[in-house]
Parts: sequence; C-alpha cells; structure tokens
Amino acid sequence: MERAESAGSWLQDWLTEEGLTVASTDDEQVFDVDIPGSDDRSLRIALLPEQGLLLFAMAAEVWIPRERWHALYPLLADANAEIAIGAWVLDPETSKLVYRLSLPTGGALYERECLRGVMRQVLLTVGQMEASFRAASEDARPWWAQTLDE
Repeated sequence: MERAESAGSWLQDWLTEEGLTVASTDDEQVFDVDIPGSDDRSLRIALLPEQGLLLFAMAAEVWIPRERWHALYPLLADANAEIAIGAWVLDPETSKLVYRLSLPTGGALYERECLRGVMRQVLLTVGQMEASFRAASEDARPWWAQTLDE
C-alpha cells in the first residue's frame, strides 16, 4: 500500500516500478506519464497537498474553437451525468477538454492495483468520449439544431 502524502517520491518510485516513462516537470509533485503507443499524449498525476488530493488528468485529443464552446456544454453535462467519478472540464486557456479524477490523500493508503485502476479509468473515459467531442467541435450547426434533427 502507498501512503498518499505530500512528498512525491513514493509516486515517482511507483511509476518507475510500473515501467512507465515520466516526463520531467518543474514541480516535484507533478508527473506527466507518457501513454504507451502515443508520441505526444500524457496523463498528468499531481499531488495537491493544500487540497488534500491526488489528481489524475488527461486532455482529449480535441481542440475546441471558442465559437463551438456552446455546442459542447450540453454534451459535457450529459457526459458528467453518466460517469460515476471524475469530471470533464473545458480548459479556457488551451480550448481542450480535460478529464479529471481526484482521490483524497488525508492519511489515505492506496493499493497499487487501485492506482492502476484509476489510471485505466482515466484512459478509458478519455478514449470513449473523444469521437463525440470531436464531432461536436466540427459541426457548424448549433447544438439545438442537431437535437431537432434527431
């Protein structure tokens, strides 16, 4: 079991033991884990001691033009209503959709399989929703016109 404390060394050790490649960041509590089979995708894992959280986050490979943001809001609401844990957010700085899942750290102990499961959940959730988000970002009609067509 791993104690989710504020020091990131246990997390770095665990990721290394799992055989995952971790890109360096400026913060010793933030880890960008390379996704096997992808040249430019990563899963960010961050210890947030001030909030008492261990954050897992991954961006979908979809860039949403500002003029299409309105079309994504109903889809995001539906997606968030369907998932039991985590949330989709639109990052206004990058115009990308990010799936975030957080675990409490206050004295928590996590089995390694639990952490693996959280990583799998993030990867699967992002993979499942990318096509829907891409279609909504490319369709020039407003979301309500699409709904009327159905």
